[in-house]
Amino acid sequence: MRKIIKLSVLLVAVIFTSCSSPLKKSVIEPIEINDLKDIIEKDTLFEYTYKAIQKIRDAKLTNDDVEKAKWSDMSYNRIHKIVQLYSDTLAQSKYTDKIKSDWILKYGELDTKFDSVINYWKKYKIDNSLEPYVKVELFDVKTDERGYASMGFKITPLKGELDRLKFKYEFNKKSDEKKSSYNDDYWIVVINDRISKSIIYWEFDPRNDDKIKNKLLDEVLDEYEFEIEITEIKKNGVKLSIYDFEVPVTIRIYLNKEEDGLMLEYWKENIIKEYLTDNYVRYSSFKSSKIDSIVKTIDPKVIEFLELTD
Repeated sequence: MRKIIKLSVLLVAVIFTSCSSPLKKSVIEPIEINDLKDIIEKDTLFEYTYKAIQKIRDAKLTNDDVEKAKWSDMSYNRIHKIVQLYSDTLAQSKYTDKIKSDWILKYGELDTKFDSVINYWKKYKIDNSLEPYVKVELFDVKTDERGYASMGFKITPLKGELDRLKFKYEFNKKSDEKKSSYNDDYWIVVINDRISKSIIYWEFDPRNDDKIKNKLLDEVLDEYEFEIEITEIKKNGVKLSIYDFEVPVTIRIYLNKEEDGLMLEYWKENIIKEYLTDNYVRYSSFKSSKIDSIVKTIDPKVIEFLELTD
């Protein structure tokens, strides 16, 4: 009798354990709210998994008994393992060394050629820069008694006097993503007076009135990044303009973004396709495609389920 009681207790314990994990439930049934809360608190990624499953259940399974029967043995845990593989670089690490070596074997030579293209245009920019001729610095800001705000620039000719000077500048709020100089959000200054020595030049600036009015220069620079670019000079009757030596737009964007590292792979791919060959895939896309193939061999049924939303 005692053995029978022990066996009954053990059987109940096994049944309780097998049913105790909500992750083992079939996806055709929702998880209890309290259980869902506990799971998400331990693993925030499960929120994404559950929402994806919920969307499929609501769209495909709720009113279709045949579909319910087809997916009744699909558990939350089974799907979440695949989602984790897609989302966790550590889980992918046993595959990525091989993926990276395959990518280098196929596209590594183009990487080297790309570096040559970028280095050429970097040198081109330096060789055709106007900065050796004149130095323009933000000197100060001021607001007069009428409430008009102006910018003060210290201008210093470096290779003799200038007949004309043109430059552009802009303020970018430090909390914003860094802008690139290919945008149109700048103010243009043109000085037609001859500049033979260092001067302070004041420019009335209504466009940036909200940024500089009734403020000290330090206050402005605490809040904003200031960028300036010399665009044209006239010297000894000869005009020199950066637009006569224009760097292609995709190259210019890439060079600007090298500082913040944002979307470099995307622009690199564009440049390679524009200047070298259409037969190029950036590493992130190549890796994503390979991971897709690997996952489909691990559990193709899960992929089939997740694609029910397509």
